[in-house]
Amino acid sequence: MERERVLARVCLLRSSLRDAVQISSRHRLELILCSEFHDAISGLLDDVIHFSAACRDLQQQQQEVPEEALTLVYTGRKSDQQVEVGLFDLIMPSREGSYEITFNVSLATNSERSRYVSIIPLVTVPLKVIAAEALSTTSGPLLSCRRRFSALDVVVTIEEEYGAALGSHVYDAAIATLDALPSIIFPVKATGVDTGGGDQSGPCFEDTKAKKGVVVELGSGCGLIGIWLSRFYDKVFLTDKEYQLQHLRKNVSINSNSGAAVEEETCLVRPLDWTSMEQLQALKSEIATLDTALNLVIGTDVLYDKQAAIAFFQVVRELAVSEMTTVLVAQKLREGSEPLDVSLFVDPSFSCRVHSESAHVRVFVMFRKAEGVKEEAKEWVEKREKR
Repeated sequence: MERERVLARVCLLRSSLRDAVQISSRHRLELILCSEFHDAISGLLDDVIHFSAACRDLQQQQQEVPEEALTLVYTGRKSDQQVEVGLFDLIMPSREGSYEITFNVSLATNSERSRYVSIIPLVTVPLKVIAAEALSTTSGPLLSCRRRFSALDVVVTIEEEYGAALGSHVYDAAIATLDALPSIIFPVKATGVDTGGGDQSGPCFEDTKAKKGVVVELGSGCGLIGIWLSRFYDKVFLTDKEYQLQHLRKNVSINSNSGAAVEEETCLVRPLDWTSMEQLQALKSEIATLDTALNLVIGTDVLYDKQAAIAFFQVVRELAVSEMTTVLVAQKLREGSEPLDVSLFVDPSFSCRVHSESAHVRVFVMFRKAEGVKEEAKEWVEKREKR
């Protein structure tokens, strides 16, 4: 039986890095490889054969500075409460500037884990490297990091916050959804060109530059999916509870200012508590003013308990009123907990199928059915609400 894909993150357990550091200064780092909840993955460091750190000068707009500008020295390992920790010394560049550092690891190719473990590098928020006399005692610790994700050559940078609320991390469901999205929004088709021997050449995507209407993302969290989709749709509404909106706007801003061709007027951040009819009606009214139709409603890792699932699908039913609207839902299947049966929450006016399953994430695609089932669906909703 093939092993499920595992998504491992490079994380800083401890670090002496701050948002402003001295040129050529040395810093002690402790790195671990961990899961979406920042729990260390036991034994994974045993398969690591190479640690690397790449440096980018943000002021000079260079992709990378010379390798010798930054030095990462592996000094050993230790166990911290039975967690294997890699120890490093990092020597900063010898010239002043604003830098971004990417930490990554490589697994041994002959390792069994290398066949099913994907490593997500750690990217620091911008660091100021300055002369000692310019250092301020007000410089603070790094409380955030960044991750980069790519699909169809569109790169999205997401800032995460350490130890913050649930919506402040990128979870496996969003990453697996990003993998699945190209084949959903741009259906694969054969080119019809014969390559010899009777076989057709491989599939190709339709024009990925064409804008295709409106998207609503429910429970956007950090905004990875919505920001990526904004490259392909006229308008994308990134929605979440009020406390999450500042973080969402920050990630939209990071990508609009990074050369990623994300337009802030395309990514619309809006409040939406699934139990608030007032916020839902305001969203529906805004969508109704647009010249293009609602093409996609999407939610990742939103089915975490029964009440959330009920509220989520009630909102879906209100938004996806057209048979032309696709609904995409990603459900994380976590060890130790029984996953919700999605079919119990999807009313009969929708067809529902599993599109893909990877990294313990199941991606569902749903559509409204034809008119004939509307009364059946109404009766089903009334019965469920009575239960």
